[in-house]
Amino acid sequence: MSSTTIRVNPVARRGLLRAFALLELAALIVGLSVLSVRVIPHAWRSLDTDFPNDYVAARLVRESYTVDRIYEWEWFEEQRVRMGVDYPTAGFIPHTPFSVLPMIPFTWFEPLAAKRAWITTSLLLLLGSITLISNISHLRWQWVATAAFLSMPLYRNLEYGQFYVLVLSVLSLALWCYGRDYRFTAGLLTAIAAGLKIFPVLLIVFYLRKRDFRALVGFAIGAVTVFGTSLYVFGWVACIRYVNEILPAAMRGEAMDPFALAANSISSVLHHIFILDPQLNSHPIVNEASLVGLIGPLLQILIWAPIALLCSRTRDPRVDNLEWSGILIASLTISTLPASYNFIVLLLPCAIWVGGCIREGCRWAAVAVAALYFLIGWLPLTSGGSRGFVAILAVPRLWCLLLLSGLVIYHLSRRASFDFRREGLWIASLLVLTLISSFGLARHESRLYSEHASPLIPEGTIYVVTSPQLAEGKLRFHGMARDGWHWYQVDQKGEDMHIIEAPTKDTAWLVENKGRHSLWINDRSQTPVQVSSDDLDVYEFSAADNGQLVFSALTGHHRMELFVLSNGKPEPLHIENARFPAFSPDGRWLAYAKFSNSSWHLTLRKLDNGNERHLGTASCNQAYPAWVRDSQTLIYASDCGRGLWQTTLESRSIEF
Repeated sequence: MSSTTIRVNPVARRGLLRAFALLELAALIVGLSVLSVRVIPHAWRSLDTDFPNDYVAARLVRESYTVDRIYEWEWFEEQRVRMGVDYPTAGFIPHTPFSVLPMIPFTWFEPLAAKRAWITTSLLLLLGSITLISNISHLRWQWVATAAFLSMPLYRNLEYGQFYVLVLSVLSLALWCYGRDYRFTAGLLTAIAAGLKIFPVLLIVFYLRKRDFRALVGFAIGAVTVFGTSLYVFGWVACIRYVNEILPAAMRGEAMDPFALAANSISSVLHHIFILDPQLNSHPIVNEASLVGLIGPLLQILIWAPIALLCSRTRDPRVDNLEWSGILIASLTISTLPASYNFIVLLLPCAIWVGGCIREGCRWAAVAVAALYFLIGWLPLTSGGSRGFVAILAVPRLWCLLLLSGLVIYHLSRRASFDFRREGLWIASLLVLTLISSFGLARHESRLYSEHASPLIPEGTIYVVTSPQLAEGKLRFHGMARDGWHWYQVDQKGEDMHIIEAPTKDTAWLVENKGRHSLWINDRSQTPVQVSSDDLDVYEFSAADNGQLVFSALTGHHRMELFVLSNGKPEPLHIENARFPAFSPDGRWLAYAKFSNSSWHLTLRKLDNGNERHLGTASCNQAYPAWVRDSQTLIYASDCGRGLWQTTLESRSIEF
């Protein structure tokens, strides 16, 4: 048999290489042009969405304010106004306390100057990340730079002043260290990245699979450092509140609007398929909230468990980077709080996989990974309104992430031999974890929507509601809309809503000092006097018809208690873990919210005998109770079925 030798014209080959080089240069120039002409100038002159949140939080820490209430929308808004940050709304949910630390040095500048300094720092970190990623992936730096500069997630990071370029740089350095046998440092850096944003915590599975005790010790020390630093900077109350309230909601996908399809998360799709909400989702496919809990953890484990189990037990420099990057891709895919700017982090794992596929001769796979990287960043997001099965099609970014994870699983399975008997302990552990998560979340979702009442105000107009009050047959409340906070008045049917002047409080008022509040009243000579002791940080108060004051306060022992003002002095009611007190008009009952199982639940206490009655058990917050004049109906703020503390007004009839 004769063979035929195919000769390539050297001139044609040089022409193709030259054309490819010109195309590469053109793409790089386009990316730099978009950055320098459009993105950076816009980001340079405006304060957008997320940067004011981080700036306010960091400045509070730098100015030695008490930040126990940093996760409360209304309190955080007061601090934004005091600092003169020119943006209509601000809030700190769902950020970790540790994520504030990198911003602290920038708070010596005014807000806009601080953002400009942050943008400059982010660009320098990006250049460092490009260098590291090029070195790890063995790709030309021009390719990596082009992928970064043409990234919509990068543009969003710069415009919003987000942290994900910093997270990318920390993770890139961690993987670079691991490849050079600095495994302790790699574990330490991974823990720091997880302290900034939670999703990198799943990388600990990679170190466990490798039985890499040096990396695990580094991760453990890093985790202790993150928690210890957060505790030192933020204090016990804020950190425990994050662990007890914010983190559980974030893991369930409920820290922000759980129905927001723009998030492109598994959780938001399942909410649209299985949960009926008259205002947010009126046409589910099946109205069975427990299925969200049963199916959600199962889908998550089906995505990342195969990648974890296909990671080899031994260290192999040829595949370690691919496996590490695969777990990072899976963690982004199953994230319950994804946003467009998160996915600049994909630059690292996608570059690793493109480089690995090219070296193995799988050029089609390299092209597929690169294409999915750009699609994930650039596909348009839905604006909402998708119903039933249409919701499944309204999340293109999620589908691209699933395809990318599937591609990773396919390639890892080709190179790895899987032994079910050898992996029995891992499989059993994952099954137990999935069952616990599924049944726990199913119970939560079922109880949550069984207690969910119809709101009293139109959905989509007010995002956060606090301090409802009844006066002259009208309902007043303090609310956060798109253009900021206002006082509103509405009738008890939720109609004729309009903005009003802030009501005055002649009976009593709060005075702030460095984030703490004291309670003041006028004495008989109309002289203002402080009636709360200095060791109490007063949160809320209300007055009965007879003028008696009841208030909630954080004691010096970090306990939240209720107090009543008796003869000008606070007397404890011996009710702990309670806030938002309100006397009934007939003087027989005290309504308040009591903390248990990560949430605040409405509770009634009969004043003559002290008997308590709990009105809710679901894992959502019901707070700020206000009595109707008949003493048989409560109006209150609730975040049930909504994002954490993104409250609306509901009412409940009390059957005694």
